[in-house]
Amino acid sequence: AMKCGDQPLRAGPRKYAWDGPDGDDPNVCARDYVHNTFASAKAGFADRSISPAPDAPKGHPDGFRPFAKRTCTRLVRVWAHTYHNLFATFVEQGCHVAANVVFKRFLVFALRFELVDPAELDPIADLVRNLLRPRQASATRRRASSADTTGTSAASGDDQDDESGDGDDQDDE
Repeated sequence: AMKCGDQPLRAGPRKYAWDGPDGDDPNVCARDYVHNTFASAKAGFADRSISPAPDAPKGHPDGFRPFAKRTCTRLVRVWAHTYHNLFATFVEQGCHVAANVVFKRFLVFALRFELVDPAELDPIADLVRNLLRPRQASATRRRASSADTTGTSAASGDDQDDESGDGDDQDDE
């Protein structure tokens, strides 16, 4: 039997081909897709014609946005593959909450700056909806609790979600 990393990168029925430079084999296994994703991101961030130096004046080179969109799209595909094929292992290992926190933060950033086509999220639409839905009930409970103990409204951090991403409005304590 093939190991998971030997299989193609896929999320549900969607199979992803590598979209690297001409001459690259588009039919790579998941392990190689992930490796290629991080290698190309590292190379792009090191390339000053694409990514600005930390001490550079404001603004980005013309190639930065297409590079960022391509990298974020590839990362979403890796996340989708991970959630579809490996999430049970994350739960068994007890690291699913941390995975959800990292993915949610990435997702908020990528969507805020329009770095991912929303259609790329289709294979994990339920997860995305769960992670991004407002948690007003939790925020209201925390506000009420904070007001009870301090006599004033809570600080600006009271609207933060529970970061489990499990769709449960209960606080994770």
